[in-house]
Amino acid sequence: MASPSDVRPSLVKAESSSSSRELRSRVSSVGDRNNCDGGAALSSNGHLQMRNHWSSSTTTHNQYHASSLSSQPTSFFLMVTGQIESAISSTGSLNDHLYCRYSFSYGADWEVVHGVSVGLSQIGRRGMRLGNNGGGAFMGHDDGNAIAWNFPIEISFQSTSPHGWPRLVVSVYGLDFMGRDVVRGYASLLLPARPGGHTRYLKTYRPVSGSKFVRAVNWLMGTSPEYYDSKMVARGEGRAVTRVVSGDTTVKVNLMVTIKDFPTFSYVSSAP
Repeated sequence: MASPSDVRPSLVKAESSSSSRELRSRVSSVGDRNNCDGGAALSSNGHLQMRNHWSSSTTTHNQYHASSLSSQPTSFFLMVTGQIESAISSTGSLNDHLYCRYSFSYGADWEVVHGVSVGLSQIGRRGMRLGNNGGGAFMGHDDGNAIAWNFPIEISFQSTSPHGWPRLVVSVYGLDFMGRDVVRGYASLLLPARPGGHTRYLKTYRPVSGSKFVRAVNWLMGTSPEYYDSKMVARGEGRAVTRVVSGDTTVKVNLMVTIKDFPTFSYVSSAP
């Protein structure tokens, strides 16, 4: 008969083997769960919890970084409202039935996001001449000769570069002595880069032929030279070979300029 001392070691060894198998099965199950999550086998639940906490922190940091990047503006905006108010002749030869057409010339980096980039005004006529006490001054001239349009302008641009800053192009048309529609002059204005209200006076000019005989024929036939694209007055291409004369019409323009997110791109508006 075996003594208790002979039995005890075998029992202890069996219990030890059973505990080892149980521990290996627990570690294996933890490793399987880890492998399902795409991670390496871990030895304890404590390590697993630490790995999950690190992944959660990293995900939160990445989400915050992405949201901070998405909140940064990708472009700045230029918003312009106002009106082409009126026209007046510097020589007193302004005829009735004048109208104007406006458009905008801008670079490839610019895009119109709101408003109308081309407009045609109504036909205006000269108003009643006011007395010396009732009229105001329009660039040193009596405003009784002015033809009022008050034609509204409203447009918004977006861009990432100030290169190709928009220009306003104004074309003035009217009737000659025989009632034919002819061009009276062109003018352009670089939109102000300073926010606020602005009033500008645009002196017009028009192309003419280099031959006096052709000019006389154009006057008789009512076929005065015109630009096939009015935006040419806002560009430099082909201007060197164009012969022009000063027009007798000055256009008054009132603008209100608003700029958004301009300093974000390290640009500063022009000083007053």
